[in-house]
Amino acid sequence: MVTAEPVAFGGPKAWSRDTARGEDWLIRLPVEWAESLRAVTPAGTASEAGTGPAPAGAAGAPGAGTASGTGAVPPPLPSALPARVASRLRDGPGVVVLRGWPLDGRSEAECSALARWFCGHLGTPRPSDTAQGHVIVTARLPAGHPDAAHGPADDRELAFHTDRAGPPGPPRLLGLLCVRQAAHGGESLLVSGHTVHDRLLVRNPTALPRLHQDFHFGRGDGFDRVHPVFRRDHHRLVVRYNRHWIERGHREAAAPLSPADLAALDAFDDVLADPGTAVRIRLRPGDFLLLDNTAVLHGRTAFVDPPDPQRQRCLVRVWVD
Repeated sequence: MVTAEPVAFGGPKAWSRDTARGEDWLIRLPVEWAESLRAVTPAGTASEAGTGPAPAGAAGAPGAGTASGTGAVPPPLPSALPARVASRLRDGPGVVVLRGWPLDGRSEAECSALARWFCGHLGTPRPSDTAQGHVIVTARLPAGHPDAAHGPADDRELAFHTDRAGPPGPPRLLGLLCVRQAAHGGESLLVSGHTVHDRLLVRNPTALPRLHQDFHFGRGDGFDRVHPVFRRDHHRLVVRYNRHWIERGHREAAAPLSPADLAALDAFDDVLADPGTAVRIRLRPGDFLLLDNTAVLHGRTAFVDPPDPQRQRCLVRVWVD
């Protein structure tokens, strides 16, 4: 593959622990609007993760439905809110935390419906797959999850990655709505892919040409995931990374990683391991974290939960195209 000479990207997506500011991505929902939403969709009105309230005047909008059992619709979103969120994801840091979602008394399925309804204003939410654990993210893996055989809990630290998902490929946006916090730990860790790229350009420029070429990211039912870690798309940098799945993908493809491949991936990991690279966020219940999955890597610190499942850490995940 022929690639252009790597150049620094900089810009608002190139942030780090020392330069990131919470006000760059924190957006508080208007209190009056949140209270009116709370009143319209009380607990028990939505029975499935794929159903939820539809915005007034927007029946059939992507990802939207109706409040099951009531037919009620919530108040229209504040007119500038979706555009404001989309602008920060597209042209800003690639991260938004929407704070103040009224979740008290709602089931996990209702929280999922609310998240998918809002994401329908940003793009097209992918179909949910609760059985595979793609919607409700807790410490305990659901029955039937492909990793459940290796143990019931997944409360360890989660390495930095971008989400792969299934066909048609990685989603553009990732949403994580916090329903319940862990008792201890479980902070979200965020890294700018632009920052990793630009630091490699200074620290280890010989690694970049290989990272701009294809890697195997694993196989699925009738498809291969093959794409570079870094790809220049006109003036935009597309980042895709998951060390575990790259190594597994090359084993599945019977294409062992070469010493040069491993050196390039190690250089990427060295930047991730720099304490000044990552931003740490402890999401509160009612915080909705939205990421540009083609620009921002995410991970998680280890956490401890109480025995009661109703009090354990729980996030709702949405993938959006």
